[in-house]
Amino acid sequence: EMGSGKTTFTQSFAAGLGVTEPVTSPTFNLVHSYTGGELTIHHVDLYRLERTGELDDLGLDDMQDVGGVMIVEWGDVVGDALGDALIVKLAHTQDAQSRMIDVSRRGRQWESRWPQVESALRDWVFP
Repeated sequence: EMGSGKTTFTQSFAAGLGVTEPVTSPTFNLVHSYTGGELTIHHVDLYRLERTGELDDLGLDDMQDVGGVMIVEWGDVVGDALGDALIVKLAHTQDAQSRMIDVSRRGRQWESRWPQVESALRDWVFP
């Protein structure tokens, strides 16, 4: 959803990995990359993407091959074309003052890591 906190999430994630430069939404550039932390972070916004073939033009496969972390806003636009992923969905709650966060996985790469993810999030799960 628009305004659900995707860029704010990315800013906090990047800060947690040691990125000190300002992290901004890549809405018009589509991709911003940040270094200086533990890993390179590629922040991608696919909202304006019109067709899956445009992924090739962005060079996302090359970014994945190099390593680091790729955070993709509006990734549902391309389905599973980006491969295995940890999926974090942010949504407004009814009072619009807080957010609902849903974390899931796609692909085999996350199967062995999933128990660690669940354990890390255990204190954040509400019935």
